[in-house]
Amino acid sequence: MLSKFVIKYGDKAVYLIGGFIVLVFAVIMIVMFANTGEKTPATSQKVWDELVILGYEPAETTYAYTDQNSHLQKSIAIETSSIRFDFFEFDNDSRALAMFKDSHSQIYEKRSAVFREWDEHYNNYTMYSMESDETYYTVIRVGNTIIDAYCDAECTSELGKILVAIGYQDA
Repeated sequence: MLSKFVIKYGDKAVYLIGGFIVLVFAVIMIVMFANTGEKTPATSQKVWDELVILGYEPAETTYAYTDQNSHLQKSIAIETSSIRFDFFEFDNDSRALAMFKDSHSQIYEKRSAVFREWDEHYNNYTMYSMESDETYYTVIRVGNTIIDAYCDAECTSELGKILVAIGYQDA
């Protein structure tokens, strides 16, 4: 089939094939750069509103953490018998990344002999999760925000609904 193409177009075939290859490469690069996978950091107000919609009673907890981190702008938490969820909003991405690393270390120290872990990293999104001793732990950073949460292993879908509602996990 290629030989018929070369016979039909002669010397121009090399340029046409080269042009086609460049075009395919350009389309691939455009798709890669257009689909960055970047997530939009949730505002504390959005998190508060979504928690209320889902039936939780969020608490404003900034006061409890500002002595530890003066770059914290807002903190919201919920706690039930099966789930603990904390949302932190910082004044810059680097402070959120520092807290992500600290939370990741704390979670990692809780691993037992039998555990499962997951992680994802791209652009402004970093996630680490682990299940150990019937407890599921996760820490997620999106831009200047952090979610630090844990729940009973059988309640991960409940936590997942929160993460989907605020846009930090796909449905």
